[in-house]
Amino acid sequence: MSYNFEKYERELVEASKLNKAAVFDALTTAGISEVIVEFDGGGDQGQIESVSAYAGDTVVECVVTHIAIYKASHDENKPLTAVDGPLPEAIEVLCYAFLDQEYFGWENNDGACGEFRFNVATSTIQFEINQRYTAIETEGRTF
Repeated sequence: MSYNFEKYERELVEASKLNKAAVFDALTTAGISEVIVEFDGGGDQGQIESVSAYAGDTVVECVVTHIAIYKASHDENKPLTAVDGPLPEAIEVLCYAFLDQEYFGWENNDGACGEFRFNVATSTIQFEINQRYTAIETEGRTF
């Protein structure tokens, strides 16, 4: 496999556009008004912690509608491809892609946590990230 980071970044942006449109279409069809996705990572591992769907103020199941999910590849010889998958997986793929695009390495060292809020009425995703870091304060005195 030949690694091409620039190709991967381009495909990640394109896949995110396609996946975002498909996810919002499926959420609208399902009558879901909002989705909240929480993530957390540190120590070189990170994951989606939860995906919560709402119809108004009521928590609802995120329907298992199957849609095309586009995934970027690090392999320069492999084109952008789509696989058929469930809506909850598409939501997670989209969130991981946005994390890679905007905060590559968010799961490393002290890591980060936060959430994505999908507003179906406006087809927008609000993103909040809390980046963790270790601070050291050094003081010195001579006696």
